[in-house]
Amino acid sequence: MVDTAGPVFRSPVGSTISGGPLSVTDHTDTSKLVVHASGDGPTAQALGVRFARACRLAHAGGPPRLVVGTRPFEWLIIAERGQAPSIRAELPDDPAASVVDLTHGRALLRVTGTPSARLLARLCNVDLSDDMTPDLAAFSGSVAGLMCDLVREDVEGDRSYLICFDRSYAGWFAGVVVDAATRLCQEEQQARRLPWRS
Repeated sequence: MVDTAGPVFRSPVGSTISGGPLSVTDHTDTSKLVVHASGDGPTAQALGVRFARACRLAHAGGPPRLVVGTRPFEWLIIAERGQAPSIRAELPDDPAASVVDLTHGRALLRVTGTPSARLLARLCNVDLSDDMTPDLAAFSGSVAGLMCDLVREDVEGDRSYLICFDRSYAGWFAGVVVDAATRLCQEEQQARRLPWRS
């Protein structure tokens, strides 16, 4: 029998943390497609998301897909594992558009918890205040020296960020983020234990 399921997925991310006030989880196995198209064409109209914003698009086949306006005339679609072929098929026939499947070329981390903005503030110089980066804001920046695409996508009221970046650096980058998260949690826990001083 011919195997039509595609390559076996092996995540390069080795470090994660969960169960505390701050979690760093691996979502590299999600489908990730980059779309380039004209701003007034059928593909842009079908995606319906402007630059620097993200939107959850419902579909009949399963959980919502996240469509991110990463750059002018460029979108990133993040969906459940194995959804890339169906996403391609559902996009309009548009000769001015290109669709590239980067599922195995990009890694994806999610940082969730009240301290998540404080964590990222240690690793990048982006203004993460609610006024500048509210829920479903999309932006790019250098995180720990690595250029990344980021989306704030809060989860059940908890502040949460998706960080998408080149898979080649996944093991190192995840380690840096987890180390910084661990130090932050330890420092905040220690600060809560210190007696109040005037």
